[in-house]
Amino acid sequence: AGVAIGYLRLFHPSVMVMESLSLVMVPAIVSWLATSRRLRRHTQGREAVIQEQVKFVEVRHEELRETYVDQE
Repeated sequence: AGVAIGYLRLFHPSVMVMESLSLVMVPAIVSWLATSRRLRRHTQGREAVIQEQVKFVEVRHEELRETYVDQE
C-alpha cells in the first residue's frame, strides 16, 4: 500500500493524498472481505464435520455402554 501511494505521489502529484489512499485502500478492503467470507465458509464446513464426528462418537459410546451393562 505504501509503495502504491509513493508511486502516485511521485509520478502523479496532482492526485490528492485522500484520493491516493482511497485508490489503494478500496481494493485492499474488498480483498480482505472476500478472504474473510471464504474463510468463514471453510470454517463452517469444518464445524459441520466435527459435529458429525462428535455425534458418531456419542452414539458409539452409548452402544458400547449398553453392551457393557448387558454383559455384567
